[in-house]
Amino acid sequence: MREDTGKCVFGMNDTLKALEMGATEIVIVWEDLDITRYVLKKNITGEVVIKYLSKKQEADMSNFHNLASSADMYVQEKMLLVGVVC
Repeated sequence: MREDTGKCVFGMNDTLKALEMGATEIVIVWEDLDITRYVLKKNITGEVVIKYLSKKQEADMSNFHNLASSADMYVQEKMLLVGVVC
């Protein structure tokens, strides 16, 4: 972590938050990490949503559907998480 506290984070969500805050210098990633980062756009509002999905979650089409408006979300970008972090 930034301030040389010697702290570390584990897990995808905590690691991504630390990266967004600029609080990490070194990230160790398993090269076979099977998570994909999706940038999705809501059809009606144009709002952009970022999701990190496993292969199993990718197969569930409800992850690409806006439950509030019953509209599909369109994929703007798709990239393996390993490519995002490195």
